[in-house]
Amino acid sequence: MTYPPALLAVMEKTLKTTRFGIDDLLALEIGVWHAAVLFDDTEHLRPFAPAAMNGRDRAENTPLDIAYRLNRSIWIDRLEAFGAEGDKALLDWKGLGSFLTPVNHDRLPSKRGIIKALANRYRQGRSLNDRDAAGNTPLHWLAAHGHSKAANYFANHYRTFCLDLSARNNEGHTARDVARLAGHHDIAAQLLIRAIDNYLGAAYIWQQMCADRSSYSRS
Repeated sequence: MTYPPALLAVMEKTLKTTRFGIDDLLALEIGVWHAAVLFDDTEHLRPFAPAAMNGRDRAENTPLDIAYRLNRSIWIDRLEAFGAEGDKALLDWKGLGSFLTPVNHDRLPSKRGIIKALANRYRQGRSLNDRDAAGNTPLHWLAAHGHSKAANYFANHYRTFCLDLSARNNEGHTARDVARLAGHHDIAAQLLIRAIDNYLGAAYIWQQMCADRSSYSRS
């Protein structure tokens, strides 16, 4: 399997600050359509083979499944129009974090001290995925208000703080969506990179689990 040169260039540039490279994507059977959705690249569609539109990667996701999981709205519309296969129930998943007792993110400090405040909240045993009345996580709030330093810090350390990068608010928007809508494109770009890293990490774990299960069943 090969990727079109233009798409490959986008992928290589984006992957530079992740844990993965092109060889890892090939090992996970991330096809051309999967990659275009995952990297949210809508500019290089023409050379894609329609027959591969419903292929599954090693995490058993179709390209449309990935679009549903990561809220790639343009790709959802496009792939559905093409008649692609996918589990639309994935859109109903709002993500981690409690909605039961809304928190007030407006009580967070201004730019100064916000990283320390949220880090302390996590160390005290509170989830950084908990929601306010609008369903926003702290990461949504940072993205909406353009707190680039804090948003990028927590995006880069999403595994440390167990952040759900695909969490959706009551309007169905992820933190990346919120950043884009607010015009904070630097934050949106960083959240895209971390979402890619997170998806590939989860796919790799799923692949290993399947391999271990297969090995166990043969023994």
